[in-house]
Amino acid sequence: MDDRVRIVAARLEEARRTGKKVPRLTDDVRPRDEREAALVRDAVMRLRKSRHVGWKVTLSPAGEVIASPILSDGLLTSPARISRLQPASLGIETELAFRMKRPFPVAGETITAQSTLD
Repeated sequence: MDDRVRIVAARLEEARRTGKKVPRLTDDVRPRDEREAALVRDAVMRLRKSRHVGWKVTLSPAGEVIASPILSDGLLTSPARISRLQPASLGIETELAFRMKRPFPVAGETITAQSTLD
């Protein structure tokens, strides 16, 4: 694994564990592109010994689809009790989740509004 990826992943995991903020990343370690950012994400998952249980999906300002996993060790279901919040995580993010009846999309399927609803 690239040292850049390892350094950033370790800093992020330490921040999660201790509640301390991550210092601004310098140009020599900051991920250079989406591929490196994904490598950092995967390294953090390994450090946390977590797996993905769902996906967060959004559009970037440029209209590109960005997806990131929802990790098993950070998932709370309703009703949930939070015993203590780390200082760096004094926020709650709400996600809408959907269970799909089948794999989506099926290979070669054209995605339409109706096929999405189905």
